[in-house]
Amino acid sequence: MGATDGLSLGAVIFPSDAAHPNTEFKNLGMCLGLLSALVSNLLLWLFSGFGCAVGGAIIPMVAVMTGFFKVIGPSEPQTILAAVGLVSLLCGVLFYLSGCGIGVKQVIAACPTVVFGGFMAGTGATLFDFGFQLLVPGFTSLLDFGPNGAALFATPQGTQLIAFPCLFAMLIFLTDRWGLVKSRKLANLTLPMTLVSVAAGFYLVIGLAGISHEEARTGGWLFDVEVPKQIDCFKVWTVRDFSQVKWKLFFSADFFIAVLRSYLIGLLSLTQNVYGTKQTFGMHGIDVDKEIRLHGGMCILGGALGALPSNLVMSFACTAKKLGAPSGKESSFGLLLVFFSTLFFVFGDFIIAMCPKMIPGIVLLWLGLDFCSYWLYDLIGKVPVAEHLVVVLMTVIDLTMDAGSMILAGLFCTLIIFAWRLTKLPPCSKVASLGIGADPASLCSSACFVRSGLQRSDVMKNCLSKHGRETLILFPRDFTFLSCARIMEDIVGRFEVHATDEGEEEGGSCKSFKILVFMLEELDVVGVDFVSMVSRLAGLAGKHGFNLVLGGVEENPMVAIQAYGMKPPPLILSAKECHSGRVPKIEFGQVVIVLSEKILRPYCAVVELCENLTLANYYQGSDPVVPETMAGGFIENSDVASNSEAVAFAGIANDHPLHALARNFHRWLDKYDKGYTAALLPRLIAAVETKTFQAGDVIYSPEGISSQEMTISCGEPQQIPPLVWLLGGELEHLWLGTDHDLLHFRQYEAQHVFSFNKEGPTCFQAGRMTKEEQLTGLVLGPFSTYLGFLGAMPHVGKLVAKETSTCALLRRESFDELLRSDPEAAAHLQVYLARKVAFSWSYFKMV
Repeated sequence: MGATDGLSLGAVIFPSDAAHPNTEFKNLGMCLGLLSALVSNLLLWLFSGFGCAVGGAIIPMVAVMTGFFKVIGPSEPQTILAAVGLVSLLCGVLFYLSGCGIGVKQVIAACPTVVFGGFMAGTGATLFDFGFQLLVPGFTSLLDFGPNGAALFATPQGTQLIAFPCLFAMLIFLTDRWGLVKSRKLANLTLPMTLVSVAAGFYLVIGLAGISHEEARTGGWLFDVEVPKQIDCFKVWTVRDFSQVKWKLFFSADFFIAVLRSYLIGLLSLTQNVYGTKQTFGMHGIDVDKEIRLHGGMCILGGALGALPSNLVMSFACTAKKLGAPSGKESSFGLLLVFFSTLFFVFGDFIIAMCPKMIPGIVLLWLGLDFCSYWLYDLIGKVPVAEHLVVVLMTVIDLTMDAGSMILAGLFCTLIIFAWRLTKLPPCSKVASLGIGADPASLCSSACFVRSGLQRSDVMKNCLSKHGRETLILFPRDFTFLSCARIMEDIVGRFEVHATDEGEEEGGSCKSFKILVFMLEELDVVGVDFVSMVSRLAGLAGKHGFNLVLGGVEENPMVAIQAYGMKPPPLILSAKECHSGRVPKIEFGQVVIVLSEKILRPYCAVVELCENLTLANYYQGSDPVVPETMAGGFIENSDVASNSEAVAFAGIANDHPLHALARNFHRWLDKYDKGYTAALLPRLIAAVETKTFQAGDVIYSPEGISSQEMTISCGEPQQIPPLVWLLGGELEHLWLGTDHDLLHFRQYEAQHVFSFNKEGPTCFQAGRMTKEEQLTGLVLGPFSTYLGFLGAMPHVGKLVAKETSTCALLRRESFDELLRSDPEAAAHLQVYLARKVAFSWSYFKMV
């Protein structure tokens, strides 16, 4: 397959006309294609991380080079011959530098897909021209409407010369597209088997018809090359005559532009081949930059030898892999590939003289069909119409003009489309609210529901559900230094319109929210335009009566806002102050700044601040707004009645000490765990015991355990923590770990909203339940001992009762007994624990 590619592409790099047929140089071009395959396969075998890598010419890059060679003209074949190696060598140097840490991923990401697609479609259309130029003498282009264009196909000779290549190219294309060959190994052999069959059939036909090789050559069926009398593979170097080279062309702007275009298209092609092969094989340990440098070396060596630029060809490598080639470096596949590549290069003259022209013609036409069908036909309805039209336009420009104009036109059209879409996008990528049904004020299509991980009482939850929709948390789209002022101005403009939609006399629709939050994380530098927009929005907040909060603010933006001189001055809050539960006094029109901190997530702090502000405005209960940090779930009020009925029907009465826990089990298993029914509840709670602890009693403590980790290796059974649910009273969970500088602890702090105290034990969980909350059936837990419980390992934490407290305990030995005696019940209990663990590790619950 690599040799066929080399023959096909090498045959078209030298332009020709009636006065300059360049037959000898076309033959030489095919030898250069075979040399490219040899160089690439040799270096891939020696240095590539892909054990079954197969090399070949870079098709899009050769297409760009061929466009430049047409500008040089058919009268300068020696100049073109020198240019082939020089362009390959210079691009190889650039490829090598590209693999030296400049970020190839970013280069690939920066290229719009539609531009790459347009180039590939244009390359496919160009390959049609190349194929027909190879097959039909005198043919110029499909867009030539004169006698040397498609009109030649209507002549008897033209029809004969293109009929079979077109038929077999279409057969190969449709066989692959429709999956006519069910066996993947045989399907991968469709192309080489067809080419071998066509070559054998050709010689069988001319043998039966009594047609000599010379007659076939005269009729245009064979290349105009005599069978050599001896091996002369060195002619790719000996035929060169540097005195006939027009060196001044290599110092022209056209040459450097051709090199730049070749480099850009070649880099895109080879990196996509490398990335595609890496993902297909699942070889995630491949160093992509190293492979890029290797490809640079391939082109440098190939250029020095005068060969075409080459790379790893993903389709060839995947075919080899599917045919059974091992992917390891220890295999002999690469060595055999180099051996056969050497044979093809050494005996290239014989192969070219005996190879029917329809063989490379079929390959070129098949590649053209493959490229054009995907980018011009398959994408219909799958991409926006505007982007598909850009691909079509680029294809036409490539055929009528050149590849450089095509790429510039594609980039220009893509930029226009992008700018137009940018004006249609909402200024926020996401809007969140504390309640369902919030009005996003035309800032986003909808608002998602967010609630902090703090354990609130049911009455507080009802209050938040009712009034939480009055809070909007905005995540501006692509907030960078260059765009922040423009996006903020867009948001302010929308709010000004939103505020007056219903008229000032009716209060305006800004009455639908009370708290507006902007998340400014990772915005480190701002300009005066941005700060003026914040001041303008603060004025809007004072006029319409809502609080303005800026979350995750870095030091530089904070200083800029403070220096602007807003009245009243901004209120600066740390994340810990937001978690404290003390509701600050905030004036309407006063900007609240929540600082960005490395340990605690500003988003967490902002949500808790908004909850506390909402509860301070609306909650009229006797209890103060004191958040209790507790990782675990809760029962929604709407489920209490139905869950209680299901639990009671299962035989667990309302006065049962574990009725609330059974209801909690049912709430987390019902309609989720297949096979679960409420009848299983008595078997589940049979392993759980209730116990009352006095103030100061230790529920669990790992004696003599102090570690950097949450859990340590297996210890004695009495060191394994139980699962603990709080049914009434108050508990504290103290952390006994020692090293607090590990990332592990930073993540744990952010999850549980606390800061480790290096001077002594740190309370990182607390659960408090009032008598009133007990009556609602609230259950807190299980506390965060589940990793030690499930792993049968000690837990570096200490549970202590702060007052008389009733707890439900599931000890590890009871769980082990349940596994042996009732594995069905134990399986459902594990599903419950899995859901609770997943919930506790998600600090925010999005619905």
